[in-house]
Amino acid sequence: MLTFSAKLFAVAAFLAVVIFLGLILWNALFPTSHPVENTALTNQLETQGSTEKEPVISSKLSSDDRIARYTLALALFTAMLVLVAAYQIGFLISANETAERDAAKDAANAAGDSVNLARDNSICQLRAYIFLDNDVIDNNNLRFATGDVPSGMFRLKNFGTTPANDLVVQISSGVGPWPLPEDTKLPLPAQTKGTQIAPPGAVTLWPLEPKGSPVAAEDFEQIKADRKRFYVWGRASYSDVFGKDRFTNFCLAVVPPTDPRSGAGYGLIRCPIHNDYN
Repeated sequence: MLTFSAKLFAVAAFLAVVIFLGLILWNALFPTSHPVENTALTNQLETQGSTEKEPVISSKLSSDDRIARYTLALALFTAMLVLVAAYQIGFLISANETAERDAAKDAANAAGDSVNLARDNSICQLRAYIFLDNDVIDNNNLRFATGDVPSGMFRLKNFGTTPANDLVVQISSGVGPWPLPEDTKLPLPAQTKGTQIAPPGAVTLWPLEPKGSPVAAEDFEQIKADRKRFYVWGRASYSDVFGKDRFTNFCLAVVPPTDPRSGAGYGLIRCPIHNDYN
């Protein structure tokens, strides 16, 4: 498409040519008269001994001269109009070609975006999704009490429609303040390459094996007083059938049985941070 400055230039050039050639045509039709001394007539009067020796002034061109000048000016005017018209036609053709190229480019981009969107939607619908299972923890195997090293089994499930390949889960735990500050850093143990495959709907069990000391009596009392919590966090890493590396982060706070929200057994509360996935 032509820019505003290019359009303005074309219009200004056209007007300038019209004004210039119009002035030429006007001067041809209505020339400025310049006095011309008729020398021959003056000499004749002198020879006859006339007492009136004032020159005779002519202020008009002959009809043939006027027609010739008019024809030349009209021809120049017409030629310049043709050039300006050709210039404008060139601009219009260029603008049309540019518009067609832009339209074709926009159509191609729109088609490409539609293809990409359809592909992304297909991936979202078909890929694997590893999340904590609804049961999360097998309470029968959970050990968390004063003097005990916390242990248990975590349940993760593939909620997608295709397998999750090279699945590995990193899990860690520790006692911290409640609620958990948003800027808390939760370190993970070293990651190893996973070889497990989780088919669609499969539930996999992962042990909680913290490296540390047994739960201190003071920490346990602080947890029961709702000032601290025992946190379990981790990351599930895997790849989907489209070759994309995926992860799911999770963070849970274990609520002891003495907490009214926990019911008969241990309860779990999701942390406000570190629960995300790609």
